[in-house]
Formats: sequence, C-alpha cells, structure tokens
Amino acid sequence: YLTYEVFKVEAESEVIRSFYLRRVDGKSLPHYEAGQFLPIRLTIPGQSEPVTRVYTLSDAPNGTHYRLSIKREGGDGLVSNFFHDQVSVGAHIEAMVPRGKFKVDQSSTRPVVLISAGVGITPMVAIANFLVEEGIRTRTYRPTYFIHGTRNGRSHAFGTHIRHLAETYPSVTAHISYSTPDPDDQVGIDYDSEGYVDIELLKQVLPFNDFDFYLCGPQAFMQSLYTGLTDLGVRPERIHYESFGPSTVLEISTPKPPQAQAQVQAQAPTGPVKVRFAKSAIETEWTPKQGTLLELAEANGLKPPYSCRAGICGVCATRVQCGTVDYVEEPTGHFADGEALICCSTPRSPSGKETCGEDIGIVLDL
Repeated sequence: YLTYEVFKVEAESEVIRSFYLRRVDGKSLPHYEAGQFLPIRLTIPGQSEPVTRVYTLSDAPNGTHYRLSIKREGGDGLVSNFFHDQVSVGAHIEAMVPRGKFKVDQSSTRPVVLISAGVGITPMVAIANFLVEEGIRTRTYRPTYFIHGTRNGRSHAFGTHIRHLAETYPSVTAHISYSTPDPDDQVGIDYDSEGYVDIELLKQVLPFNDFDFYLCGPQAFMQSLYTGLTDLGVRPERIHYESFGPSTVLEISTPKPPQAQAQVQAQAPTGPVKVRFAKSAIETEWTPKQGTLLELAEANGLKPPYSCRAGICGVCATRVQCGTVDYVEEPTGHFADGEALICCSTPRSPSGKETCGEDIGIVLDL
C-alpha cells in the first residue's frame, strides 16, 4: 500500500462527494486507465481491523492526483458514511495500485456508448474525459454517447460537467433521464427525459450504427440492458460492464478468460494438501472443508487484502512461489503471470514433479 493525502473535497450532489488524493511522499502516481478502480484501506474508529474497499477513479489519468467520487450508502455503508462524515482535507488514506478490466478499448474506432445509473456514473465520467482528451491530443474525436439515469437533480452528479462536454465537443452527445424529477428540475436543461434508462430509450436516442457499449449501475439495470442489447443482435464482446461482487455478475455467455480456461477444474481436489505461507513461515494443511486459500490464510491468522471475494476485483492477487491452484469459480479480475486470486482458488493436489519439496503442494508469498 502507498499513503495518499486528501487535498480537496467537493460535493457532486446531495449523496455523492469527490475526494482528491495525492501521494504523501510527492512521487509520481501509479498509472491507470480510465474506468479502473482503486483498492483502498482505512482505519476506522471502532473497527478492530483496517477496512478495505474498492472505488472507481472518476477522472481521466492526469499524472498528479486521483479522484474518488463516493456515494453515501446510508445505514450499512460503513466506509461511505465514514468518508462523508469524517474524511476531510489532510486525511491520509492507504491504497494499492489501480486495477480492473473495465476500461475503454483503445484499439477500437467504433463509437462509444456509456450507459450508467446512479453512482455508476463515476467510471463513465473518467472514460468520457479520457476520450475528449485523446481527441484533443490526436485531433481525431471518437463519437461518444453519454446516457445516464438518476432520480432527480438533487441526486444527479457531474451534470454541469457532462453538459459542458456535450456543448463544447460535437463528438459528445448526452442524454439524461430522471425517474422522479423535482418540480424545479427543468427538462431540456437539467434532464432530457422522464423515466428510466432502458432498451426502449436507447432505441430512441441512438442512431443506427455499430457501437461499443459500456454499462455501470445496479445489477438489474445492467442485466436488463445486456439482455435487450443482445436480443437486438449486439455481439457480447461489444458489451462491457463493471462489477465488484457476485451480485453484479451478469448472466452472459462470453468466452472464458485464458487464465481461467487453463486452471478451472471440473472437480476440486479431495485430499489434504500442504500449504506454506512463505513470508509468515506458516505451514498448514488444506482440506476442501476449509474453503478457499484466502479462507485458509485467514484461519491461520493472516490478513491478505481482498474486496469482492468473488474473483472479480483482483485485489487478492498473490504471488505463487511454487505449485498450482484450481479455481472454484471462473475469475474475471486481473492477475499477472505467476499470481493467483486466492479468494476463489484452492491448491492443486501435488503429484510427482508438481510438489514443492517435502510434499508441499503450494507456496504462497504471504
């Protein structure tokens, strides 16, 4: 983890607030791509252990700071409430390197459609800003349709900014839909239509063309749009979506990631496997009833970083010094060669040359 200082806080709406971060040591920021997220760790009074979360970076890469735009979640929103109530200028926050597979495909030249609801607007703002900046840099502007749904003007974040982009750059078209507009919300100024963002609205707003679609919002919102788009003949590989947990895994038919194809097994190992946590000098025995390698590590007093526990966010990526894992569910989060997502993997039963010596099945850098 690196330590960051909050140097500015801005209210984006009644429920969303932006926090600007820069490195305490003054060094350059780890690079990221628009749409990716930042895994953070906070010490919250009353909590026995530091709390980890992942939040989307809500602006295009700029080399000087990160921006997190966080929605207050109310009763159960421990971290979001802490941010809104306690985090101010001067606060320190620990963060890992940005990551995530939800990012704009820069190899494509197709028009981009950014579709969001609620706080799902955050990666879309980052991507829209990036596409405009790339247009300025290359003098080639990629057509971008920004379609967003929220309740009303009080909950609407970044409205003025998106309107400015659409008015300034002909490549950007914005359509905002309010489900329950307030009496003082003005159609044509604050929003463009009343209702929800659904496939029927997309038919009305989008011209006939071949698009790349990006979705971010509640699970039901994204599922409905994905189903509607594929029913219209949109190829699955043209539809990208953001998710941070098993509740936001869409029912889709997409090719398995190459890493998952190689390692997901039809049957998990049934016998005990010896596991060594190298940094901690702990050796223990894994059996299926102990669950994943993350759960095994926690049972032995270790505290590896994690967030989604579903193989999506990639926060739990851990270097495998020796041995092989099998995945109990297909991971979609990013992990490098020589790493494993321990939140959804188990050690492979050692046999012959696959052992790590002394019948150790796997050695993890924990």
